[in-house]
Amino acid sequence: MDFEFDLRAGIAAVVASWLLWRTAIVAVLVAVLLFFITKRAFTRHALSNIRGPAKPSRLIGHFGEMFGPQAMRFHRQVAEQFGSVVKVYGMFGSQHLQVCDPLALHHILVKDQYIYEETDTFIQ
Repeated sequence: MDFEFDLRAGIAAVVASWLLWRTAIVAVLVAVLLFFITKRAFTRHALSNIRGPAKPSRLIGHFGEMFGPQAMRFHRQVAEQFGSVVKVYGMFGSQHLQVCDPLALHHILVKDQYIYEETDTFIQ
């Protein structure tokens, strides 16, 4: 009987330990999620003051319009309505700067090229 009692106690300890770890992992994930949500809610983005079209979707933003079959029409309408420097939304609410001004593009790509950081896929 002592052996059965010890086996049951051991199984109970393993189950309790597993539940404790699972609860701890869920608590950490919830805390990280809440941190990023509150950080995003209470901080202003550098592009907050730049005009642009309203965000159509929190999930895909303007991705469908910017790269879809009518992309050129979208870019032309945005430039006509908001000017040559516009804020557009990407995937998951990320904000991006769209520049259509030739002089500004010359400064970014040619004249002051060492000031602006480019991603690895920028040239591709």
